Amino acid sequence: MKKLANTLLIVSLFAVSAVYPYTRWLTTKVAMRTGHCQLESNKIKVIIHRCHIDVEEEAVIAARGNVTAGDPNTLEIKGEFQLSSAASMRSLLLWNGDKLLKAKLIDREHADSIMDSIVDYTYRDPALIRYEGNNRYSFRIYPVSIGNSRKVRVLYSVPLQTVRGRLQFEFQPAFTLGSQYVPTQIPVKFAKADPASQLEYILQHGQTKKALQFGSIYLVPFKDFHQGDSYYYYTSQPQPVIITPDTTGAMHKAYTYKLETTKAAGYYTAIFTTIPDKLIKKINDAQLTNYVLESKIVTSDNSYITDIPKNSAFNIYIKSKTAWDGLINWTVYDENGNAAIQYAQGFDSNSDPSKNAILPLLWGAKYSLVEGLGSLGGIFGFVDNKMSLLALEKDELPADIAQLYIEEGVPTLLPEEIFPDTANIDVPKENIIIDMSDIISMPKDKLDCVLITIMPDNRIIIQLENMNFGNITVEIYNISGRLIKQYKNVKVHNRQARIDLPETMKGIYVMRVKSMAYNVSKKLILK
Repeated sequence: MKKLANTLLIVSLFAVSAVYPYTRWLTTKVAMRTGHCQLESNKIKVIIHRCHIDVEEEAVIAARGNVTAGDPNTLEIKGEFQLSSAASMRSLLLWNGDKLLKAKLIDREHADSIMDSIVDYTYRDPALIRYEGNNRYSFRIYPVSIGNSRKVRVLYSVPLQTVRGRLQFEFQPAFTLGSQYVPTQIPVKFAKADPASQLEYILQHGQTKKALQFGSIYLVPFKDFHQGDSYYYYTSQPQPVIITPDTTGAMHKAYTYKLETTKAAGYYTAIFTTIPDKLIKKINDAQLTNYVLESKIVTSDNSYITDIPKNSAFNIYIKSKTAWDGLINWTVYDENGNAAIQYAQGFDSNSDPSKNAILPLLWGAKYSLVEGLGSLGGIFGFVDNKMSLLALEKDELPADIAQLYIEEGVPTLLPEEIFPDTANIDVPKENIIIDMSDIISMPKDKLDCVLITIMPDNRIIIQLENMNFGNITVEIYNISGRLIKQYKNVKVHNRQARIDLPETMKGIYVMRVKSMAYNVSKKLILK
């Protein structure tokens, strides 16, 4: 009965850890036993670029407790962590005594097979990082003996994102949570990628909010990294650190990268901006109080139109066959639905490949997240659902190069250290991803798949281009963004649905059509 109880305990712990971060040791070869790990040390360095951050995180993880069955000298550390939205895990260093092993990016199934064979039959020193979906990653480090530790350092990048209408960086530490025994404070150092940059930032963690001082080391309380009533691995949930540019108005930036080879060839563009100051002045001069902002972007033979919430920052990622023309064309509609103002916002798109090599990675991460594919890591050099980081004994860095990274830093992957299975890579189609606070972004092939026809007496006919499986939900928002009508379980017959709006409804609205197959916003002008 006692043996059964132990088995149930192990099962329950790992069932819970499918939701929360965890770090445990396990026996290998003989008898399945598990125990607690201690995070002996954990330090983080954040390098702030104009439109993304690089996070270097180091962890020393020790196996604690007793081993009642199995070999106490060949334990395996297994864990799980969660990164923030659209983060990209890019590189891994593993300490093997006084030597450094640098991971390679390998096809996931092949990496799993290698790791399993090592743990089962040999005594090498591997580490593996694997993507599990929904921003979650698992890791394995082998071997470790009871009472001893292993040291790793990783590099992951996070793009500038829009949260509640503000452009900001958010990152969640990888190894800080998960172990039962942890430091009370985690040192976090912040650095500028461009020393000449004058942009200021606000740092927020837990209840702390202050101006960020570069070059300083902040001792962040462990409790600020998690949400829950206990520090233990089975209750901790990641809590992000937030870095906000103090002046979002200076964030009118656009970058383009041209990828000329592989099936993913094309132009990749990232735009980070707010509503132009000159456009806001035109709106104020026209004394418009109730209005809707619309932006239009043209790439190749396609144009993309979306409504923009007032006073919102936003970022856009584009994959196209030909280069973006460098313009966002704005239209301001008054309360009667008339186009009152038109304005072309121009960008000087930086297309220097040496400066923009990170952009395909960030676009690939965004694309993977929105499309649910996760298949661009083999091209852009990051962990996804088809590529894993694996460090083996043979991956030792030369002594002179290793010396450069003893204290800090993680070398990025070189082209010869990425081994994609090209048959496993999905071709990224032309697409646009608009990431804003209150607008759901849609790929091009879903923007025009819903046709709205307004009949007399405010009867609305909704025509669906593609087959819809199940009913739809229709939501009506006013120009202030407030939900004023919602129709649930609207029946679809022959790809067509109908709703009746009150005859008294006049003016401009936004209609959102949602179902398993659709999530589309359309402008609705009722006269």
